[in-house]
Amino acid sequence: MSKLPETQNQGQPPMSTTERVMLYVVAIVVGGMLLLDRGAAEPKVASPPLVKEVLPARQPDIDRPDSDADYPTPSSPLPRTVAPVTVAPEKSPGAKAPRHHAMEPIVIHDAAGHPRIELLVTVDGQAQLVLRSSSGEPGVILAVDADGDSVAKIIRGDHMGKIIATREGELSLTLSNKQSGFEAAVSDDGGSHLLLKGLENAQAAMLVAPNGDAEVHITGANLAAEALMRVLNDGLGQITVRGKDSDDGPNMMRLADGVAIMATQLPGGQPGGSMVTSPNGTSVIAVKSLDGKNSASLRMNSAGKAEISATEPGK
Repeated sequence: MSKLPETQNQGQPPMSTTERVMLYVVAIVVGGMLLLDRGAAEPKVASPPLVKEVLPARQPDIDRPDSDADYPTPSSPLPRTVAPVTVAPEKSPGAKAPRHHAMEPIVIHDAAGHPRIELLVTVDGQAQLVLRSSSGEPGVILAVDADGDSVAKIIRGDHMGKIIATREGELSLTLSNKQSGFEAAVSDDGGSHLLLKGLENAQAAMLVAPNGDAEVHITGANLAAEALMRVLNDGLGQITVRGKDSDDGPNMMRLADGVAIMATQLPGGQPGGSMVTSPNGTSVIAVKSLDGKNSASLRMNSAGKAEISATEPGK
C-alpha cells in the first residue's frame, strides 16, 4: 500500500475527497483480513470435560407387589458434578501429645514478674498446687500424694488452717496460731475428737471412741489441775478432779451394777474419806488418818441397822 502524500507533487493533479475516502475503506478491509488469517493459524486448546455421573433410573419398590412397573426414564439423564473428597491426613500410631516433665514445675507470674502460681509433682509423687503472695510467701497449698491422701493448707504467717482427708477415711480440721489452736477429726470407724488449746498448755478435749466410750478432759494452765468426765459403754460413769502431779482430789463414780462411790484421796493416792451406797440399801461412810493407822466407819446394813466402828489410838 502506497503512502498517502501530505503535499501535492508537481505535475500530478490533486486527489478528490471521494478518492481519499475510498482509499481509507480499502486499507481498513485489508487490515481486518490479515488479523482473521492470523487467528485461524493459532491452535485452540480444548477445555477439560467435567466429570459427570449419570443418575440411575428409579427402580421398582420390591416391598410393594403392586408397584412392579419401572418408572419412566427421562430421555436425557440429568448429569451432576462429583464433588471432590478431602482425605484427612492419617496420624502416626506412635505419635503422642507432648507431656510436661514431672520434675519441672509450671510457674505463672504476675504483671510485675513475681511467681504467683506453681504446679508441680514432687519426687515422692505428691501433686501440689501452690498459690503465693507477691513477696513469694505461700498462701494456699493443695496437695494429693500418690496413695490418695489429700491436704489443703491456708497459711498467713503464724496462722494456719489445714484440712486432711486420708485414704482410710479420716477427716481432720486444724486451726492454729502461736497462742491457741483448734482440732477436730472424724473417722470411718465411728470415732471422733475435738481439741481446744490455749495459753500455757491449757486445753479441753472431747473424745468419742469407736466402741461408744465418751470422755471430756480439761487441763488448766501449766497443768495446775485437771478434770475428767467419762462414760463407758458398759454403764460406768466417772468424774475425777486431780491436782498437779498427784492423785489427790475428789472422785465420783457410778458402777454398772448401780453402786455409787464418792471418795477423796490423800497425797500419795491413799483414800482419805469415802462414801459407798448400793441398790440394796447398804451404805458405808469411812475415813482414814494420814498415816493410815487410825480409821473410823459408819455402816448401814440392808436391814436398816447402823454400826459404828473405830480403831483405838496406837493400835
